Amino acid sequence: MNIGDASSASARRRVFRVRRATAGRAGTDHQAGGQEGGARRPHRRGRAGLRQEEMTVLRMAGGLRRGGWAALLAGALIGAPVAAHIFIFPWQRAGNAPCEPGGGWRVECFWDIPEGSAAHLLTAENYIVGRDPTFTFHADYLDWPAGDAANVPDDALARMGDLLNAYISDLSDPEALNLPMRHFLIRATGYFDVILEDAKDPFSPPIRKDYGLIAFDGGRVRIDTTTIFRIVVPIPPDSFFFEDAIYPSPGLYKIEITYFQRFNPGGTDGTELAGVELRTCQPDGFDHPGGELMICPDGSLARVTPPRLIYQFEDVLPELVGDFDADNDVDLFDFSRFQRCFTDSGFEGEYDEGCEKFDLDLDDDVDLDDYRDSFAGFTGAQECNRIGGG
Repeated sequence: MNIGDASSASARRRVFRVRRATAGRAGTDHQAGGQEGGARRPHRRGRAGLRQEEMTVLRMAGGLRRGGWAALLAGALIGAPVAAHIFIFPWQRAGNAPCEPGGGWRVECFWDIPEGSAAHLLTAENYIVGRDPTFTFHADYLDWPAGDAANVPDDALARMGDLLNAYISDLSDPEALNLPMRHFLIRATGYFDVILEDAKDPFSPPIRKDYGLIAFDGGRVRIDTTTIFRIVVPIPPDSFFFEDAIYPSPGLYKIEITYFQRFNPGGTDGTELAGVELRTCQPDGFDHPGGELMICPDGSLARVTPPRLIYQFEDVLPELVGDFDADNDVDLFDFSRFQRCFTDSGFEGEYDEGCEKFDLDLDDDVDLDDYRDSFAGFTGAQECNRIGGG
């Protein structure tokens, strides 16, 4: 859902409260991530308790869910501009990362898509619905062809192994790399680790993450199952875009990258090129051999996304109540953030961005009731505490 330029910060906060009050955060809010979010205090406010203005925001958000997709798809197909800021909602968080680094992407390949379904990304995606992938594997980086060859003509690649020439492991069919080049679609899935250190002020999210995607015949970036980035159906030679996601808090968020390749040997308009690459603002990724493609907010160049940031479903840990910085403990850093959010009972204003995390009883304030619930499980700093080192 893209509401970045359609609502104010205060409206977004009201949507937070509406969504949490009507759906609850444990279970249903995390089904898209493949697991429940861990035990949480039951919510106390129902739909009957919502203010009229909150209901208006809820209806607005529902309208975007129902009708926004068609406009977004149409805009992608005709080249209409799409807002650059994509807001990620708190309930899209899947959980916390373990202390160790991530291990990269889980990838499905749908090979030899029929000509009639290979017109562009959207027709290829329709074709694979309900179908099993031809083969699967794990990948450290989304960077094919890898290394200095940022892109190559697809007729220079005789077989799939010539494209997927690095960072491949756990291949489901060892013979798959010998398959000849055809129309194909690749779908890579993982859980992206959004860390608090990436916020301009570590005490005051949201956290901005820039994503850049190269996909010569089409691609998309999706966060969870409800937030979609620009669908790339390139008009040659354009094959690159970047957007920024605004995350309300740190933690693991499901991310899915789709890459479509139409095999067009001998083409001359740019569609004959093959290659995909995902870039984010991370200092330890790979440099792009082609030079400056995306500038990060701090002025540095974006890098090919490193595997340490991408986790798998079985790695996702439940979110701890009171763990504001998602480092798997409840310590004095979390308490200091609570102090900044504290409003006392009967507060009638709007608390800062991210403070809804401490409003556990959903009564629109951060008071002593929330303090007792937030820090009943106080652990102190643990070994993998990322704020301040360790």
